[in-house]
Amino acid sequence: MTKPPPILDTCRELIDKQIPNLFRLYLNPYVAQACVCLEAILKQTWSSSYTAEERLPTYLGNAFEEVLSGACKLARYETECRGTSQRGLILDPAGRLKYFESISIGENQITLIPDIVVLSGPDVGEQVKQLADQNFGFVVILPEALPDQSVWESALANRLQIVCLDRDLWLDSDRDAKWRTGLSPDVVVFDESFVNQDVPFSAMTARSDVYGRWMQPGTSTFHSTTYQPNSISTLHLVNSLTAACPDFIAGIQSALDQARRDLAFRSDTFAALFSPSLRKAIRTLDFNQEQVIAQGHNVMIGQRCFFDGVAGVACSIRGHNPPTYVSELETGDSPKEAREYVSRKLASLSGLDHHIPGVSGGGAVETALKLGLAAQFPKKYVLAFQGGFGGKTLLALTGTANPKYKAHLGTLYEDVIYIDPFASDVCETVDKILDEYSIAIVQFELVQGVGGVVSLPDPLIAHLQNKRDEHDYLIFVDEVQTGMFRTGPFLHSADRGVAPDLVSTGKATSDMMFPFAFTLFSDRVKQKLEAQQSDLVPALDSLYDYDLGYQTVANTFHHAEANKLSERVRDAGQLFSEKLHEALDDCPAVADVRVFGLLLAIELKRTGWLRSRLQKMLFRFYFVGLLQDRELPMIMGFCQYKPYIMKFTPPLSVTDDEIEQIANTLRRVFNRPLPILIAKAVKLIVAAKLRRK
Repeated sequence: MTKPPPILDTCRELIDKQIPNLFRLYLNPYVAQACVCLEAILKQTWSSSYTAEERLPTYLGNAFEEVLSGACKLARYETECRGTSQRGLILDPAGRLKYFESISIGENQITLIPDIVVLSGPDVGEQVKQLADQNFGFVVILPEALPDQSVWESALANRLQIVCLDRDLWLDSDRDAKWRTGLSPDVVVFDESFVNQDVPFSAMTARSDVYGRWMQPGTSTFHSTTYQPNSISTLHLVNSLTAACPDFIAGIQSALDQARRDLAFRSDTFAALFSPSLRKAIRTLDFNQEQVIAQGHNVMIGQRCFFDGVAGVACSIRGHNPPTYVSELETGDSPKEAREYVSRKLASLSGLDHHIPGVSGGGAVETALKLGLAAQFPKKYVLAFQGGFGGKTLLALTGTANPKYKAHLGTLYEDVIYIDPFASDVCETVDKILDEYSIAIVQFELVQGVGGVVSLPDPLIAHLQNKRDEHDYLIFVDEVQTGMFRTGPFLHSADRGVAPDLVSTGKATSDMMFPFAFTLFSDRVKQKLEAQQSDLVPALDSLYDYDLGYQTVANTFHHAEANKLSERVRDAGQLFSEKLHEALDDCPAVADVRVFGLLLAIELKRTGWLRSRLQKMLFRFYFVGLLQDRELPMIMGFCQYKPYIMKFTPPLSVTDDEIEQIANTLRRVFNRPLPILIAKAVKLIVAAKLRRK
């Protein structure tokens, strides 16, 4: 094996070639190549289990536990379709998943994910025999269990098989084929060893008849995360495999070359192995171009330049591919200095003295819930709010109120109560719940991003704070979308007078380069955990301790301080508010404009015969209209719960001139008659179909 490629070389390649990193509407050649590699690994390792023609699609994620959670979701979905048990058995002899499905407090257990049984320790084989007759629908085998067939053989029993691989075991598999021939996996999970633990990466590759259920319209985003698909992890995967196993790469080199050079092959591969729905959207918008580059605030697709108003869904501090990113990290804080500096800054900016690193917003939410539930034991109830969104992994779904994200997934964390934060009697409802239930955590977003960019009422927030000491619960504020200066201050909590016990952050910690996140927590939480004699903090703290993550965040903080970013965002938000209200207050298509720093929303009117029937599709027509504007074409997002609300999260470095131009573009597009916008969208769809012919 040759020397593994340094991760900064991958970053330099992204920047030098202006490769889009966190941009979804892109037929990403590195995503296609990564999927080709992972499919080939399965077909090479289990050649008798898959036909040459069979396609094995892949989900890309940020961390092993995150992807394993997705694999268990997929298994639960599939077993329900088969009419078998949704219970899962995980064989983990090395104790790698110590806090995956439950937390131990002394002799007691906090169940985080019901109907998942994890067996760990050197006697897993004996434990399996004792459970052999129990009703499990799927079994998960971790890498440490694979070489000893006697450990897992009796556990299979016609159950759906999820096999977890690390790179060393895969490379050694040719010398010991016995364990391989005893398995025919439905899903294979790849861990961070495939990228040398350099960058947040994990993936699962599955049989098409299993994963295909979730590649259909309506279910194709059940696994999505902000940071995926990205170029940094997929490009680094291919680079790492090239260094570690050149013979394997040589065997699939022609397919890898085709994915890079042949747009049609890349498109078909992307659809078959990653996401047919995303490929369809890209082709419809005519974004399936050879030349796609991202730099600063713009994305160039073919000969067209678009202002990126999605910016990785609030990831962007200073735009795509910051040209000085690598040089700043090479000459800036060392990893040790970066950790110390970031720790000080997080504490001083948030008022919370402790933190645990993560690699996604959903992961940060899960960490906060684990810390809070362990600290508050034996209290167990989580109070959350309708319209809230915590993520899509199995535990993060606790804070996700919308039931469509939980359909067919079996039993999730059970002790959660959702209430309507906008009800006129919400404070009275809170009091009734506090009197009836032992609430451990109150979880909310101060501004519900997915739920419509709407602010929770100040009286409710004040009431929750006033009742905290009396009822001894923890306040957990999810600031994945509002944190990292997105609304002006480091945390939006500071503007709302909230003193949280737990905070999750993500998004802009990445600087559009390196996926990273944090869970912040107070001395109060730390003391409660110490009283419980819990080792949860050191265990979670070691999972995602990426040097480059800390250095990226340290550099972001240096940049924020040098450029007075907090003040700049406040000023930009005020200017946006003035310009958008001036442009849209009299617009017949717009019901409301909401501005929270640089987290903005435009709510479309849904009254009238045509609009009332198109309300779930309204955003598409305005989205296309913005793309086709002649003076400043723009990409804008929408709120998943309420797609008639368009969401705008520009880079925090947006200029005053750009704000003026953006407001003018919005004025032009939103004042166009809806039938004209519909006609333009239909024309775009027809043209896309003709191109495909």
